[in-house]
Amino acid sequence: MMLFPPKNVLASLIAQARWFTAVAVMVGSSITVSAQTGTNREIADNAKTKQSHDATLIEALESRLEKLESGQREIREGIARLESKLEGYSSDTTGQSLVTIRIRSQSGKPLSGFEVTLKSDFNDGPLAQATGTSDGSGVAIRRSMPYGTYDIQLRSNGWAAYIADRVLEVGQAKEWNITAPDPDQFSDMVLQSKLRAEAFSELPFGVIRESRGGGAWSEEYTPEPDAEESSQSYPRLGHGISEIASTLNVEATRTFEQTDGSELEWDWRFDRSGQSSSKRLWFTAEGVALLEQFEVDTVDFGEQSEFFSDLQRDESVELYIVDQIDDVKQPRTIRVPTGKVQIQVDKIFGRVDEPLRRAIKEHATGSGKSHEGQRWLTANLQSESGWIDRVFSRSGWEPAKNAFLILSRDETVSAGETCRVVLASP
Repeated sequence: MMLFPPKNVLASLIAQARWFTAVAVMVGSSITVSAQTGTNREIADNAKTKQSHDATLIEALESRLEKLESGQREIREGIARLESKLEGYSSDTTGQSLVTIRIRSQSGKPLSGFEVTLKSDFNDGPLAQATGTSDGSGVAIRRSMPYGTYDIQLRSNGWAAYIADRVLEVGQAKEWNITAPDPDQFSDMVLQSKLRAEAFSELPFGVIRESRGGGAWSEEYTPEPDAEESSQSYPRLGHGISEIASTLNVEATRTFEQTDGSELEWDWRFDRSGQSSSKRLWFTAEGVALLEQFEVDTVDFGEQSEFFSDLQRDESVELYIVDQIDDVKQPRTIRVPTGKVQIQVDKIFGRVDEPLRRAIKEHATGSGKSHEGQRWLTANLQSESGWIDRVFSRSGWEPAKNAFLILSRDETVSAGETCRVVLASP
């Protein structure tokens, strides 16, 4: 960003230019004085030599004087330009500029309901932030902001995007038109659960965390079906676990060309499409519900406990505390963007039964022992775990490439049509 000198500096530059002019005049005068020095005899004796020398000196000094005068003109012209620009910025005494952020569809239709946050980079310019929601004309933010570099965060109905390094200069109004997904381009997806509790009867529940110090930890995978000895103290369905569930999420990604020729990637997730940022699709043996709110905690079991009796000193068990699950529906219909979407199975849950709940209260040392709400343990399966084919039917599903997921599948959702997805046990 170009900064302009104050007027006292400009006055100094002008004074220097005048000094250059005075020096040039003095140099010219010295030529005349030099030509008149010496005695008449010396001038007569050396007339030819000094005439040639003086001519050369005069020519060199005249050339230098011409350069000084040229430099003086350039300085004056530069000062005039600086003063002109300074006058142009004099009306902005706050160092701020008007910013307008407008949201529109690919067809140019104004889009309302987009939450926009404009936040400055603390490394470049004053700290500043503005938020707004786009109205019927698509305008989300229209206000004066300090100069600097800004990032833009955008969200609406599950969609999110991020734009970095937008520069705002002093006195120069900016209008950023952002092309976004059309909220009207959604269709129905019908979800159905055909999970059978019996398929999960042998699955060990409980993910063990090992502390690594400094708040970091590692998680162990669930013991495989042939590792019975190492999983004897894990709860199972009918012994510590009373029911099972699995969570799903739905995602989509779209790329839109912007008015400046750049491309902006938008991603959509079902778990942020409502009021709760932690919402999950909750598949059970009875149907599909919505998991609205949960917390994650850890508990330590003592040596006297029937469960997890072989935990080491730096190990604990991951515990999910579920506060709100809405009514189960079979099937359940949700709204998803048209086009390609990805469905992901991310976790398997087992609800703690009453005996294990009492054991947690009696032996556990984590804060989860006193928290109200349902308590659930999880299973942490590897992508090629032998448990996957025992508990899930792979019809239409593939092993997830992400290490934190279990299964995934892609579906193409057409406008006005219904897409159906089933999660089943063998």
